[in-house]
Amino acid sequence: MSDAAATDAQDHVYRDAFNDTAAERGALTPEQMLQINIELQEAATGILGAAPKAAQLRPQIEKELPYFDLSQLDKLVTYARAMTFAQTNYLGASTRSEQLPALIERGVAARELLLSDATALAHRGLLDGKKLTELKGSVGYLNLASDLGVLVTILRERWTDIANRTAIQPSELDDAERLFGEITEAVAARNAQPAKVASAGEERQRAFTLAIAAYDSVRRAVNYLRWPQGDADKYAPTLFANRGSRSSAHKDEPVQPIASPAQPNNPVVPQIATTPIAPGMPGASPFVDS
Repeated sequence: MSDAAATDAQDHVYRDAFNDTAAERGALTPEQMLQINIELQEAATGILGAAPKAAQLRPQIEKELPYFDLSQLDKLVTYARAMTFAQTNYLGASTRSEQLPALIERGVAARELLLSDATALAHRGLLDGKKLTELKGSVGYLNLASDLGVLVTILRERWTDIANRTAIQPSELDDAERLFGEITEAVAARNAQPAKVASAGEERQRAFTLAIAAYDSVRRAVNYLRWPQGDADKYAPTLFANRGSRSSAHKDEPVQPIASPAQPNNPVVPQIATTPIAPGMPGASPFVDS
């Protein structure tokens, strides 16, 4: 497989993950949405690296934590890929296009060129000068685009009569006509950008919520099972390990729902007892109904 084909295949996998989780993202309520408090690519990389290791504990989780939702573990890779794709979409929507300023510069030059020749032709009675007085001017993107369209139309209507009386070339009319369309479309894209950014931002937050909530659930299960060995981080390390010198009491702090900031920050990691413990008591499985 060529490098280009491999890249396309990888992009397809991430796009598929995003599409496959659309229903789950859409089902999230505002109260369930998590604030983004970690760089998404960093979080995705952490989850993708941990998922195969956490999967090694799947048989033990299934046996000892029967109430644990195994789909949270099984979909970790899918959720992380969907989050990566959502981040890419958001960055693409947020990047201000550099196309419009360059188009405007070319448009102004083309307008001046066509107007100069058209004015000279009008003075000789070869064009309708009244139409030139109705031009809107080069101030304003759409005004400029409109003038280019009008000038091209005026010149083409009389082209048979003026072809040998002007320095304007047919290719210059073609270029001006293309600029008219490109400027119009670029302005429309710029005006639509805020809505696209808002939509992409919400999808990003929803994808983040699915991935982080699932990973937090898996970490709680892993912490419970591997507490006696003290090696839970080997299977599901914190995503916040490189975020500064916070105390150990807070380095595993998960993100919080927007509407529920008062919820406790740190999940309780229960001690493993040698005798059965009633559901709801300290040390009991976190995934058993009380």
